[in-house]
Amino acid sequence: MKIIAKHLSFLAAVILMAFPACSTAADKAPISSYEECVKAGYPIMKSFPARCAVPGGKVFTQEIKPDPSGKIDLHPPVAQPPPAGSICKDLCGDGTCQEIVCMGQGCPCSESAESCPADCGK
Repeated sequence: MKIIAKHLSFLAAVILMAFPACSTAADKAPISSYEECVKAGYPIMKSFPARCAVPGGKVFTQEIKPDPSGKIDLHPPVAQPPPAGSICKDLCGDGTCQEIVCMGQGCPCSESAESCPADCGK
């Protein structure tokens, strides 16, 4: 009986030591802007202005500022190709420019002339 109690207390100590080593989404710095959302690698919606969604449903909108002449660029810079491990499929080079895509897991990543010149060309 004493052996079982020793094993159980040892197991409990190991489990308690393991929990602080675990990281959760709550440990990450909160996303508070469109730019931070893009840098974190979350999906970018093909819209004008562009929008970026984080888990939990919060959406950040790209701020569009007119240049000094008062004109608004209707073709703002497009985000770079998604980071490795993102939820979209990178189909750059397949011969089809994927400009408008769905936003679900397994959908193709959005492409543009900047992010995939092989398919979208300039």
